[in-house]
Amino acid sequence: QPLGLDSENLVLQSEALATSPWNTLHLTIANNAAVAPDGNTTATMVTAIIPGSEVYTGVTFTGDGTKVVSCYIKQGSAADTQISIYDATAGQHLHLVNVQWSSGIPVLSDAIAGGTNFAAVAVGGGWYRIAFTVNSVVAAHSNALYIYGGVGGSTGQTVYIWGVQAENAATPGPYVKTISGTATRLADALSLVSAWPFQNNLTVYAKVAPNWAAVSGGIGTTAYGVTLGNAVTR
Repeated sequence: QPLGLDSENLVLQSEALATSPWNTLHLTIANNAAVAPDGNTTATMVTAIIPGSEVYTGVTFTGDGTKVVSCYIKQGSAADTQISIYDATAGQHLHLVNVQWSSGIPVLSDAIAGGTNFAAVAVGGGWYRIAFTVNSVVAAHSNALYIYGGVGGSTGQTVYIWGVQAENAATPGPYVKTISGTATRLADALSLVSAWPFQNNLTVYAKVAPNWAAVSGGIGTTAYGVTLGNAVTR
């Protein structure tokens, strides 16, 4: 699988939205209702009882400033969904994002502006990873992540959610599964140890993706290198 940077997921029960500490209002939630991007049947189906129904959980951030939210989403019968970080202390959405399906692809736009929306990334099986930043988060406030199902539609509309993640970062890192506590994934490293000089030619192929900050334009600044002998990066 691709190598990734380190990341910490602050959302508990990231694959089981029917499980505490998640809360619901006018929603039916079913854990293990569909095959998730990792091939396991662990995705959650969210069914709206009335338009704008919600499932939400508290998120404890560290440090004020810009944060990032991501999740995997698959189209059900709902035409659109909304996701937000809500500051209960201030009584306002910091960034409320519309997720509207267009020809089977989720397109993000702002219902309430407050950050950057990244382009959806297809991961197979009808699943997409979506992500957006949230500006001006105050860590000492009571913050929560909200998912609204069947916005503007009729009752009984569905959407599939998996791998919900919030991070103390401005770009999303690799997904990290959580259960009863936050979880961290360290940055990946790939190494090959051999005597120097090599007795045979060595060829290294690498496919490098730009970082998420570059998706909306430009090229990311993350550097990659291959070190050969005497710790010299080539």
